[in-house]
Amino acid sequence: MNDEDQRILHSVVLVHAHPDDETLWTGGLIAQLARQGDTRIVVVTCTRGERGEVITAPGTATEDKGWLFGNHEALAEHRTNELRAALAALGNGYPIEHYFLDELPLPDDAATGELTTPQPSPCGPEGTQGLETYAAESGNTETVRYVDSGMRWLVEPSIEGDDPRTSTGGIAEPDPAAKDGFAIVPIEEPAARLANLLYRLGKEATAYLFAEDYVYDDIYPGMVVYTYEADGGYGHPDHIRAHQVTHRAFREAGDRLLHGHRLEDLMAMMLNEVTPRPVPKTDVGFSVKLKPVLPQVVKAMRAYASQVQNVTEDVNKAEGRVGWFALSNGVPLPLKAKEYYRYVDVWLAGKPVSGG
Repeated sequence: MNDEDQRILHSVVLVHAHPDDETLWTGGLIAQLARQGDTRIVVVTCTRGERGEVITAPGTATEDKGWLFGNHEALAEHRTNELRAALAALGNGYPIEHYFLDELPLPDDAATGELTTPQPSPCGPEGTQGLETYAAESGNTETVRYVDSGMRWLVEPSIEGDDPRTSTGGIAEPDPAAKDGFAIVPIEEPAARLANLLYRLGKEATAYLFAEDYVYDDIYPGMVVYTYEADGGYGHPDHIRAHQVTHRAFREAGDRLLHGHRLEDLMAMMLNEVTPRPVPKTDVGFSVKLKPVLPQVVKAMRAYASQVQNVTEDVNKAEGRVGWFALSNGVPLPLKAKEYYRYVDVWLAGKPVSGG
């Protein structure tokens, strides 16, 4: 990003399926944005990872936590605490906002209250007020829970170097026991919750941009949203659903923001997808280097002791890695030197012609 981009980029929203995905897929980007220090960073997690595995190998921090596996409520709480620690590591003193998708108000519920000014999240250095204030002002008191769908392979993927993030050709379905899994929840409600958040962030972004009286040679993004590719990165049903929900919410929020706006008051909302491989030359994308923020990323990965193990720094430019780690199966995986992102969509949004 050049200096001008840094100056006007107001909000970045990253939508992920489970705790640990924000670190394993986009940890470098989050840490770089936090290091840059002039962007509102918002992480939305769709589930709490209730059906995840638990690492109990001898010598690991969770070797005595095997009882968490299958205990959905307890594992959800444990992984939520890991998530907070990981985001604190990525932020390195810079506040990162976090919301679980099911805690976001629906548009009708939120009609009486605006999203508050940026508040430090539980991961920030000053504690949290943002989500509680948001929900209280909106009158959102309903109890909804989007839970981890789990997964089982119908067609085993081909995997490059045993890394599931670079798998191809796999087809999976939710765990048959997951009757309430996020992947099978009708898309309308979670998309509406996310769209409402994007709408309110978009309104704040446009107000911020145009209040500064910037003069643009082009339309720049006041808000950038990130999620997975259509296959969820490697086929997990919750990742695929996160992609679908994010795309729908992005369009819904863009429609609402565009309505009744003047052309000269337009900004752009941008939608990008994280991809496990370099973006082909036929597409437009960019990469983020992990090395400048490697200590933050490694610390965040280590915070997920129930899911990630054997995290080490080992920079090897020739092999394109900056370290190693393993998931629950213990197979060593390279921590790649770059994260890759693809530009997907741009939606115009803007400042109201009058009022509102």
